[in-house]
Parts: sequence; C-alpha cells; structure tokens
Amino acid sequence: MSFSRWLAAGAAVMMFTCGSAFAGDGFKLAITVDDLTVHGGLPPGTTRKQVADNFLNAFKAHGVTEAWGFINGKSLKDDPSSYSVLESWRAAGHPLGNHGFTHMNASQNTVAAFEGDIEGNEPILKDLMGDKDWHWLRFPFLNAGTDASHGEIMQYVKDKGYKVADVTVSFNDWAYTDAYARCAAKGDTAAVATLRQKYMSDVVASVKRARGLSQKIYGRDIPHVLLIHIGAFTGEMLPQVLSAFEAEGVEYVTLEQAESDPAYDFSGPKAAQGSMLERVAQEKGINIYDGTIASLNDVGPIMGMCQ
Repeated sequence: MSFSRWLAAGAAVMMFTCGSAFAGDGFKLAITVDDLTVHGGLPPGTTRKQVADNFLNAFKAHGVTEAWGFINGKSLKDDPSSYSVLESWRAAGHPLGNHGFTHMNASQNTVAAFEGDIEGNEPILKDLMGDKDWHWLRFPFLNAGTDASHGEIMQYVKDKGYKVADVTVSFNDWAYTDAYARCAAKGDTAAVATLRQKYMSDVVASVKRARGLSQKIYGRDIPHVLLIHIGAFTGEMLPQVLSAFEAEGVEYVTLEQAESDPAYDFSGPKAAQGSMLERVAQEKGINIYDGTIASLNDVGPIMGMCQ
C-alpha cells in the first residue's frame, strides 16, 4: 500500500478520535502557508508540484477561497522547476506574499541585510501578482528583530507599505516534514502512524491553546490566523485537518478580514519572537504557562524519528 493511501485509510479513525476536541462555539480562521516553494524533504516519488496540488485540492474541496502563500525566492534558484508551484497557486486564485528571499532571521543579521532579503522577493511577487496587492509580510521565524533593531525594522516595514501577517494558531507542522520523508523512504508504517497521531493531537491542542489565550488576554475569541508550511506531510494531512476545523463550526475568512480586528493593532515597544498572542501576553505580563492553556507536543522526538 502506498503511503498516501495508508494515510488516507487512517483519516476516518483520526476524525472519530479528534472530532469533538474543540469545545465552544465556532471560530473564524484565515489560512496562510509559509516557505513556498520548498519546505523540507520529499517522500520517494513525490514532487514539489504534487505537494502544492495536495494543498490546492484540499482548499478547493473545503471551500477555502483564500490562502496566502508566503514565498522564499531562493528556493527557485535551488530548484527552478518549483516555479510551477507559484504558477499553480496563482492559477487557483490564491495570493502570494513576502517571507524573505532566504528566510533570514531578523535578530541574527543587520537591519540592512534583512531589508535586502525582503526586497529580493519583490520582483517575483510583482511578476506573479500583477496588479494585485502583495504587500503582506510574514517574518521568518516570526522574529521581528532584537530590542535594538525592532523599531527600525518596523519603520521600514511601514515605509514600504507592508502589513504584517501575524499568527495566532501554529502547531509546529514544520517538525514533521523531514521525519515523514525519512519514514516513508524506509517504509516504516508504524512510525508514520505515530506521526499522524501526534500531528492531529497538535492540531487539536493548537486551536484550544489559541482560543484559550484569546479569552485570557481579550475576554473574547478573536478571528485567528493559521500558519502551516508547504511540506509533504502537511499536504497529506490537510483534508482531515480542515474537516476537524469544520466539525467545530469554523468560518474561513481572509487574512485581511481576520487582521482587521482591533486585536491585531498591537505593536509592543519590545521585540519578541512567537505568535501574536504570546507576544501580547508577554508584554501585558499575563502568565500563559500556569497549566490552564493547552500545550503542544515536544518536537524533539518527532524530529528524531526514522534517523
């Protein structure tokens, strides 16, 4: 049995297991995808185009009309054939935004170098987006610089006309990409079963965590923004992830709609790394590690699987 079929065979079981995991009323969610066109390793016989098609087919089947894809232009130099990923993304009607040409960490480089990395993506975005606005920026590593550089970076972002694509929901899907490729190559179906179980566990925990943080910080459930990566395993799992969301009454919204909520106006005076909710809690001195908020799996064991 192929790994794709093996994964699909377990979907019904996982949906039964996770079906009612998100307590409470429905929630609003914008979906964003990082690291186009290349994220991590591939299972045997899989292409970057096939991975992208898995995402696009899932979005279409589940009525997701907008999923921003945030690009790293360097991947086109490393794998020119992956340009088809961006063409397919645009042909499906989904927009593209800036994630830095090389996925540069703002706090580990000069401001000038970081600015150059952002601008390296712009010719690609102009070409593929045409007259559509592409001025959304997703900070690599969700890192907006050090305390010393943060202010200058944010002023640059504003001057360039970018809006920051903040994140409230993330379940470390990046950690599964290479592990899945290795386990698939070894034919280790038991390991893939473990990956699938932990992945869906993290999906459930991430939404519970984000909604719990929102209530703790704002006293309400704000519209959320999901961050996932264009990895092969996430592409395989995405249909059941979206089905799990829908079982709890999700309403898919655009990034603009989600981040028009006043909660996203927050811009603390200090630099910080992490989701918007984590940064706001830190700035406001709210303890989010008191055991009342859901936590995710430790990614260390996941990343070490099938070595």
